[in-house]
Amino acid sequence: MTSQAKIEFCMSNKDYHTQPSVSSSQLKDVLRSPAHFYAKYLADDREPTKETDDMRLGSAVHLLFLEPEIYDENIAIQPVGDRRYAEFKKIYAEFEESSKGKIILTQEQEKLAQGMANSLRGHLFNKIVMQGKGYREASIFYTDYETGLDCRIRPDYHIAPCEDWPNGLIIDLKTTDDARPKAFAKTIANFAYHISAAMYCEGFKEHYNTESYPAFAWLVVERAKPFSCAAYELTENTRNIGLLKMREAFDLIAKCHSKNEWHSYPQTIQPIELPNWAS
Repeated sequence: MTSQAKIEFCMSNKDYHTQPSVSSSQLKDVLRSPAHFYAKYLADDREPTKETDDMRLGSAVHLLFLEPEIYDENIAIQPVGDRRYAEFKKIYAEFEESSKGKIILTQEQEKLAQGMANSLRGHLFNKIVMQGKGYREASIFYTDYETGLDCRIRPDYHIAPCEDWPNGLIIDLKTTDDARPKAFAKTIANFAYHISAAMYCEGFKEHYNTESYPAFAWLVVERAKPFSCAAYELTENTRNIGLLKMREAFDLIAKCHSKNEWHSYPQTIQPIELPNWAS
C-alpha cells in the first residue's frame, strides 16, 4: 500500500486537532484499552479534553519560543482581583468574553512561561531554530502502509532533508519538572514519548521519502527556576521500541475498526503481585 503523504504549513493547531486521522497522542490510549480509545475519540458523547495547568503552561512556552508573533492573539492573562466584589465581577466577565478560545494563564504562569522561553533561547539548539532553515508546527498527513489508517503528525520544529541533515531533523519541545537524564528517561516511558517520536519519524520518512529515519531530539526545559534546559537524542534502540509499540497500536485500531468491537480489560480473574519496589 503506497502512502499519499502531504504537508500543510498554515493549518492552525485547533484545526489540526479536529482532523479525524490518527495522531500520536491517541496511541497510548488504545494501548491502555480499545474501550478507552473509543470513549475518548469516537463515542458520540465523548467529552472535550480537559487542559491541565501543565498543558496550558507548555502551550504558552511553545508559542513564546517557536511562534512569538502569534502569542498575544492566543494567550489571555487573568486579571487579579476578588470575584466576590461586584466591580471585579464585571471586570472578570469582560475578560472571559474577550478571551474565548484563548489559552488562559494566571499572571504567575505567564511569568514562568516567559522565564522558560528565555532559557530556551539561550540553549545551543536555539541557533538551529533561529537559522530559519526549518518549519514550525507544520502538519503532515500520511497513510500507514500496513493498516491503511489515515495518520497525522505535527512536529514542533523540523528541517527537511538537506546537506546538513540528509534525512532531516525533528525537534520536539517538552516541559518537565526534572530534566536530568535518568528523570527524563522515566518521563519518556511514563508518557510514551518514545511512541510519539517513532510515529513522527515514520510520518516524516513517508512524506519526504528519505532512505532512513530523520534525526530526532527532545529539547527539554524545567518548569521551575532556574529553568534549566537539556537536549536528548532519540537513540536507534529507543526508536525501535517505539516503532514496535506504534505498530501494535495501529494493528489494534485497525482490527477494532474492522470488527467494530472496542473491548476493555480482560473479564477473567487475574493474579496480581506487588511491584518489586514494594517488596
